[in-house]
Amino acid sequence: MFGRALHTLVTQALGTLAVIALGVVLARVLGPTGRGLVSYAWLVLGLVSVYAEGPAAAVVAQYATDKIRRPDVHRAMLWSLPVLIVPATCGFIVAALTLRGQGPLLAVACALPFAIYAQCVKGFFLAESRIAKANFIDLVAVTCSAILGSAVVLLGGGIVGALAAWAAAYVVSAVYAAISLERAPALPNATKHGEPVALARDQFVFGGKSGIVFGVGYVNLRMGLFVVAGVLGPAALGVFTIAVSVSELLWKISNAISWSAFGRIAGEDDERVRLLVGRLTRTIVLMESVLAAFLFIAGPWLIVHVYGSSFAGAGLPLRIMVLGIAAYAIEPVLGYFLLVRCKRPMLVLAIQLISAAACAAIAFATIPAFGLAGAAVATAASYAGVVMVKALIVARTLRLPLSALFIPRVDDARAIAREVIRFVERRRRDAIGPSEAAA
Repeated sequence: MFGRALHTLVTQALGTLAVIALGVVLARVLGPTGRGLVSYAWLVLGLVSVYAEGPAAAVVAQYATDKIRRPDVHRAMLWSLPVLIVPATCGFIVAALTLRGQGPLLAVACALPFAIYAQCVKGFFLAESRIAKANFIDLVAVTCSAILGSAVVLLGGGIVGALAAWAAAYVVSAVYAAISLERAPALPNATKHGEPVALARDQFVFGGKSGIVFGVGYVNLRMGLFVVAGVLGPAALGVFTIAVSVSELLWKISNAISWSAFGRIAGEDDERVRLLVGRLTRTIVLMESVLAAFLFIAGPWLIVHVYGSSFAGAGLPLRIMVLGIAAYAIEPVLGYFLLVRCKRPMLVLAIQLISAAACAAIAFATIPAFGLAGAAVATAASYAGVVMVKALIVARTLRLPLSALFIPRVDDARAIAREVIRFVERRRRDAIGPSEAAA
């Protein structure tokens, strides 16, 4: 588990550095408005791509669970995806050409088919436990976007050039995904033949239901950004995205740890899952508390010195949001337990819907008086509310007190130390060889 978490963490860290580098170039060269318009395109594409996690889950189910041949599942995916991609692409093109200020949606329309295809191909690699390949698909997109986008902007390409380079990065990612899938060996036990039409229909139905859950979860996370974009405009959005992106750096370590344990949460017996969930959430709370304290103190200073004084307004929203961001770090563990272990997707959907509506209501009520600080309050409150509701349900299901999910123990630190020691020992044995290790 530690090895997979470390690989995911390193990949996410590299992607984050690439995003930060591009953000600095956009901020310094194009200012808040230019950065806000590019962030808006990224935000919209992210929403649709998150919905595509539903079809990706359908791919995993057919390939890994039903043992259907990879070529059949892939062919069915190519038939089912246009049902999602074509209407959405046409809608973005029409909106970009007819609605004022929606020009960035043309870039979204260009990137959309390739981003969704790459997202679904990741399902094959996750089913095959090829974690490095799955992680690298995302890394290719963000690094190409950072390199191409920075080069174009620095050469005078402006906002249009930045958006074009951003869309081109997803083309590169999709090509890499397709080539990697062609070259990678398939699961040896996936030998059943499937009718592509029937498989495509099942992917569309199952993937659609799952996609709604993922999509609403993403909207809940980004509701404050949507309200800021609608009420205050692109310049304010450019500043607020800085606060959000910096505060969400807190999730990098916790997400890697959560993701590496998902298989055990789904498959192990009740007693082990009870111990595992408690240890995971307490460990994450401990790490996030330390990181949140550092970011609360140093975050505003870092923003000014990295992005420039024109983004100083992101300092207060950052300080408001870090507490909610830190609390939300345990949500992946809680949400996965409810969704997969308890098989209650509609409960998860209801919680996310209520949270998104509450975030929007608070944001609309507070932004006119408090500006970006009001949006930050709405975001932090919705994050904390989601975690508290899910924690109560999980604690009741596992017959645990809430303290077992939130208050770290000495044994948690010892368990982490043992995991690290075992990982280092394995790496040492691999490096020196079994004969030398025995000697």
